Amino acid sequence: MNDQMRQQIMEILYNAAATLRMANDKREAMPLKERAVARAADAIAAYAPETIAFDETDVQDVLTDLLTDLRHWSHAEHVDFDRSVRLSATHFEAEKEGDE
Repeated sequence: MNDQMRQQIMEILYNAAATLRMANDKREAMPLKERAVARAADAIAAYAPETIAFDETDVQDVLTDLLTDLRHWSHAEHVDFDRSVRLSATHFEAEKEGDE
């Protein structure tokens, strides 16, 4: 793993840790999209240590590995992963409309 990738991952982990330290009442006061980003950062931060041991791992790889493992979990638990992906895309489009 090169220094730039390590720095990128460490920055994300640092920011995620800072988010985790926020009191729940503060998080609840955040706008919906900011809370969603904070929850996603929590997931990436929790998962990153499992994948950053490999050379050339970057945040994109961490996200890909997390999604792959969620796909494996969905298969094992008989959950329609692709349906969830489609629904999440619909939710994302609806939620981001205020950004434009």
